[in-house]
Amino acid sequence: MEPMPVSAVVALTLGILLQISFPAVVDGAVENYSILTRRLVEPLLEGHDPDVIPVPMSGEPVNISLTLFLVDILEVDIERNQVEFLFYLSKVYNDPSLVWNPSPEEFGLDSVRLRRKDVWNPDVLFQDDIGSMSHQPQQSDIVDVKHDGTVTMTDKVRVRTLCQVYALSDRHAAICEIRLAPSSYDRSLLWLNEPTELTPNAMLFSAASKYHLMEMRVRKDTLHYATASYEEMVFTITFGRITPPDENK
Repeated sequence: MEPMPVSAVVALTLGILLQISFPAVVDGAVENYSILTRRLVEPLLEGHDPDVIPVPMSGEPVNISLTLFLVDILEVDIERNQVEFLFYLSKVYNDPSLVWNPSPEEFGLDSVRLRRKDVWNPDVLFQDDIGSMSHQPQQSDIVDVKHDGTVTMTDKVRVRTLCQVYALSDRHAAICEIRLAPSSYDRSLLWLNEPTELTPNAMLFSAASKYHLMEMRVRKDTLHYATASYEEMVFTITFGRITPPDENK
């Protein structure tokens, strides 16, 4: 599967959030949409096992695109060199068993919304999150599935990690690395798509934040062990404080 441009992932991510509040309409009739969706989804999910990784018929590994959107910098602990972030994490992959004909003669639907529990959920973890026990992700119950089997799901996650924090008189700056990797799949089953842009899109970063986002970069690393190799995405975030620590608390 070709890597999806960041701009497209942004649109899909925001689209999922909007779809939760606003139902799709076909020919101006929500009722017709519901009937079409039910007629499609029931046979589509029959026999579908969401606990099984959707390996293609070719036997090649599943390709996943991971996109991390920085929403805000919640806290900086200078003494402990810790920073807490708020992110949206988008996960996109292809499931060949969730494919249908979108033509009007068949189902007439380009995409549908499914419950997260009905599709495979990649177990991607923040490797350096020291607050993971108390910061469980807020997962949308709705995922977007296109007719070609492309599945898009979004998590809202708080992450606390160790960083290089530099005190600069009455202000400070920090450089943090956020590592994302599958927890149980090696490269024989799962590949991470190369980032389409070295500088991730920061359009969701809060304009009201006390911190100035200087740079956000991403790369893919491969980790080799004696028995297997694993892939991870590494996001490097550099930021500084706009106001002195005693302000805007």
